[in-house]
Order: sequence, then C-alpha cells, then structure tokens
Amino acid sequence: MIYRRWPDRESLLEATLAHGLNQGRTEVPDTGDLREDMLILLRRSNVERSTIAPLLSVFMGAYYADSGRTFADVRQQAFGERAGRTMDEILARAVSRGEADPAALTSRVRSVAVDLFRHDLLMTAKPLPDEELVAIVDEVFLPLVRPRPESDGRIP
Repeated sequence: MIYRRWPDRESLLEATLAHGLNQGRTEVPDTGDLREDMLILLRRSNVERSTIAPLLSVFMGAYYADSGRTFADVRQQAFGERAGRTMDEILARAVSRGEADPAALTSRVRSVAVDLFRHDLLMTAKPLPDEELVAIVDEVFLPLVRPRPESDGRIP
C-alpha cells in the first residue's frame, strides 16, 4: 500500500483538500455592521482560498470522475458540522441588530454570497478583485437579506 494513512488515492486527496480548506481559519468577523462583516469574510477567504483554487481546478475533474464524489462531499468532510457556522453567526447578529430579515434567510439566501465567491474563484483560479467582492455583497447579498420597508398598500 502506497498510502500508509489512507486506503486509496481518493482518501489521500480528500485529506489534502480538507487540510488546505481548514488552513487560516480565524474568528468570525464582528464589526457591528453586516456589510463590513461580509466584506471581511470574503476578503479573508479571497486571500486564504485563492491559493488552493488552482489545485482544486486541476485535480477535481479527475477525482470526481474516478470517485463519483462532489466538491460538496469534500466540503462536508472538511468542515462537518462547522459548515455554514460562520454565516449563521454573522446573520444571527445582523438579525438582532435589525439589519437582516429572518424570514428572508432561506438556505439559498444564506449561502449566496459565499457560493458566488466560490464559483468565481474556481472559474478564474485567482483572487477576485476587491470590486467584485464589494459587488457580491452590495448588489446581490444585501438586497436579499435586508428587511424591506413596510408597504403602504400601493403597488410600486
């Protein structure tokens, strides 16, 4: 057996990816402002994850074809129950401050900023320009999560 700690090549790759994805984990941003917390989160991820993006792009195609597993499977293995905890903390604080509407926070809305960031990072295999991170937060994420003004009954 070539892999002393892992039974096969796929297990070794999964362990390598989990290790890489868990590097640089820091505290959840807490600036008192949802927009700033999200920008800090994406900027940190941009620095930390951009180094592993080329590895993912190169190896994942063959890995998926051979194993039938997906990136979601690898992510779940790497983070387990911690997956999504950072967003949960950021959004819970935002709800308590009145910056986010709990009724709007579906699982898709909760993950849209990180999903879009991850997609762009994997597509380009390089760090995103800061203006793209700002656009993800300002143009996509915040309009989905912010409370809507009370309707006066008129159709907009």
